[in-house]
Amino acid sequence: MSRLTERPAVFDEKEFDRLFEMAELCNFTAEQFINYQASQKMIYNYENTIDFARQQGREEGRQDKAVEVAEKLISLGLPPGQIAAATGTG
Repeated sequence: MSRLTERPAVFDEKEFDRLFEMAELCNFTAEQFINYQASQKMIYNYENTIDFARQQGREEGRQDKAVEVAEKLISLGLPPGQIAAATGTG
């Protein structure tokens, strides 16, 4: 594999992706490998940041919806205990 200049068509299936990635990494110089690791870390950090932001947005959306429901229930004259039970805040 170290002498291949391009990926043979017979190995053009997804199952072989990781194998060829590992083979390419084995040919990296120390500096290239360090740069590769740094770029992978940046990608993972970016993906984790996006996932965290989505999770936070969903939570804020749930809270906003609970407030909206509570306001409607207050306008209907329900007691605070029932409103808390209905919105999951009590």
